[in-house]
Amino acid sequence: MARRKRRRPKTWRHSVGDKPHTVTVEERSPNDDMLQIRYWDPRTQKYVRKSLGHRDRDEAEKKAAKVYADLRNQDEHDPLAKDITLAKLFAAHKARNTRLKVQRSQPEDERRIEMWIRALKGHIDPHTITPDDMKQFQHSRKRGAIDARGNRVATDRKSVRQRTVELDIIWLKGVLNWGTQNRDREGQIFLRCNPIVDFKPKKEKNPRRPVATQDRYEALLAKADEVEMEVRWNGKREKRRSYFRELLVLCHETGRRITPVCQLRFEDLRLKKTKEAPFGGIVWPEDTDKSDTEYVAPLTPAAREAIDCIRRERPNTSQA
Repeated sequence: MARRKRRRPKTWRHSVGDKPHTVTVEERSPNDDMLQIRYWDPRTQKYVRKSLGHRDRDEAEKKAAKVYADLRNQDEHDPLAKDITLAKLFAAHKARNTRLKVQRSQPEDERRIEMWIRALKGHIDPHTITPDDMKQFQHSRKRGAIDARGNRVATDRKSVRQRTVELDIIWLKGVLNWGTQNRDREGQIFLRCNPIVDFKPKKEKNPRRPVATQDRYEALLAKADEVEMEVRWNGKREKRRSYFRELLVLCHETGRRITPVCQLRFEDLRLKKTKEAPFGGIVWPEDTDKSDTEYVAPLTPAAREAIDCIRRERPNTSQA
């Protein structure tokens, strides 16, 4: 059972402005003597990180506001790429980014480029895109008035789920952010700013979660014992049966995600049988729970058998 990671203590942080000019002042850790400032420098295309030389938070916030204003002023006088259009921005992004993605992801980028050029008209200046354009697209795409290629649909409309629309908008925001941080071959920045940086698309209220069927679970169990692991005990390397079977069983029986199961420790086990938990229980700690809640859950017979198997096979561990 893996060693649980310790949570980092909370540190103070304050940010000013929108991307790509966001300026952050922060303490790296509660024990740091000095506050630090961090921001993206468009001229060097690098992040600037330096100490402020003090721990005065009010002064740090004023400094962040001043640096942000200077960056915006500098950006307003920075020349844009000549005759930038949405289509030209997409072409540059495709040449530099899309081709670097895995093969199965490239057609989706190409589909979205085609869709957005039709939906927003590719000849427009990207700076003129507004949040209202996004709201209109969101409405039309969801009810099927616009298809996956950006074509207008008059009849036989097929609505799509909100998550599909959200991902299309997130992709566009990513391309526009990329344009504010990169330059063309002549050294001119593509975009002065992302016009929809603050637009938040609607989220899916009931997202579909992939669920493994019982048949798939049983098929995995049938092959689980064939998975091997290498152990290095007593200065020797050995190939042994892995704990993949027990991991599957514990996830299946407890209904927990794989991460908290992997982070269990022997001291989290309560193997003494009681009336409420005839097969023992597990204390699920708050630092591996999404809601930060610690609670004790009883074990099923299959889960108890999996834990007992690990305790028998794994040497040099204390018995709970």
